[in-house]
Amino acid sequence: TEKNSKYWAMVLFALLTRSDLGLLIAGLGFLWILEGRKKLGYQTLALGFSWSTIFILGVQPLYKGGVFPHVGAFSDYGSGNPFSVLWGMIINPLTFIAELYSEANFDSAVALLAPVLFLPMVAPRYLLPCLPLFALYLTADVPTGEFAEAGQRVPVIVCMFVALIFAVRKTGRVIVQRVNVDRTVLGALLITAAVFFTANSPSSFYEDPWAWGRRQPVDVARLEIAELIPDDAVVRSSPKLLPLLTERVALWEFSLPEQYDDRLGSEAVRNVNWFIFDRSEIPIGWTGVDILDFQADLKISQRFVQVYESAGVEVYVTPQEALSLGLEAIK
Repeated sequence: TEKNSKYWAMVLFALLTRSDLGLLIAGLGFLWILEGRKKLGYQTLALGFSWSTIFILGVQPLYKGGVFPHVGAFSDYGSGNPFSVLWGMIINPLTFIAELYSEANFDSAVALLAPVLFLPMVAPRYLLPCLPLFALYLTADVPTGEFAEAGQRVPVIVCMFVALIFAVRKTGRVIVQRVNVDRTVLGALLITAAVFFTANSPSSFYEDPWAWGRRQPVDVARLEIAELIPDDAVVRSSPKLLPLLTERVALWEFSLPEQYDDRLGSEAVRNVNWFIFDRSEIPIGWTGVDILDFQADLKISQRFVQVYESAGVEVYVTPQEALSLGLEAIK
């Protein structure tokens, strides 16, 4: 019929643009089967899979010396050919699922659905054709960015607007003085609230709220240092420890500069007998050699001794102070 001719013409046009869109067309065939049009569905399914198989396994490697050109994007799952990658996903499902539902991918899904108020979720079956292909896009190790990811989102956007049309039809019907809202719309609103909570709430599971009740090792170390340093001490410390040391005789803040300086050691211990070095606050501009130089300067040039180290927090004191308190130096 004329409608079928137009349909196949549009399918062919889509396939000619990219080889991977055969998977989207195959998903469309699966949707037709769900809709009860099995003959059209099986034909579309076969065409889509055949197209992608021929071009991904046959044509593309011809221009890459016989090697599948995109296998590097899925190197976490396998190498050599798409079948090894697929098998790697099957035998390592937890790795695949963890990558698929990462926070970055979750944010991408929110960015796609939020402009249309998540209404496509009301008609989820019309999103099915793009889901397998989109899952591959999300788990591929490819460059990120607005332009790099644009091509990956096109199939999803197409299905999203198709689903939106069917979703709008379910929004409700007017009956004299009230509107009966379809329960799927209420479900979509509930999903929307849950999605925004997950994406933006400080207690989202991406923020590890289950760890709130446990102290981190660095927090335990800071509390131990506060107990270690006597009230009559003169201390220079990193900013995060200052609230714990307010009862000391004298307290100076020491913020690490963005770049290491050879004079930093003398500035750190000037006019104090206690110095606290918190490596968790080291700027990104410092190298491992800079850290070692700073530690050596404190011990050798400034003649301070290290009496405590835990979770990256170090305490240095004068030899006289260490002797009077019976503290042993850490070699």
